[in-house]
Amino acid sequence: MADIKVTQLPELTTPTDDDILPIVDSPSSGATTKKITKANLLASTAPLVHTHTASTVTDFQAAVAANTAVAASTAHSTNTANPHAVTKAQVGLVLHVRDSCRVRRRPAAVAAAGAWAAGVRAGRRGGRVGVGG
Repeated sequence: MADIKVTQLPELTTPTDDDILPIVDSPSSGATTKKITKANLLASTAPLVHTHTASTVTDFQAAVAANTAVAASTAHSTNTANPHAVTKAQVGLVLHVRDSCRVRRRPAAVAAAGAWAAGVRAGRRGGRVGVGG
């Protein structure tokens, strides 16, 4: 196998850290062929980091606006028409009528109903309506 070109060797598509690669050391001054493991080769190189500063990014807003996935996500997240048909019961806002004058909420919903309860206590909802846990 000494008389074969490197380009004629079979290709290895999944190298492991202990695989050995040929390397030419100091090709400009008395080149010497040596070996190196994949692990040592990768350990001697800088980590692959890709960063940008704000000044190097151009047309970012235009690219985001033109991205259909971003547009769909934005449209969905700002949709207040209850696109998933979530019910009051699913979020703990079920009202229980105790009698014609009193409405009680489940304890789980009381914490979330602060503004509504404040309005009831202040008499802005009319009638004798009480909120309790």
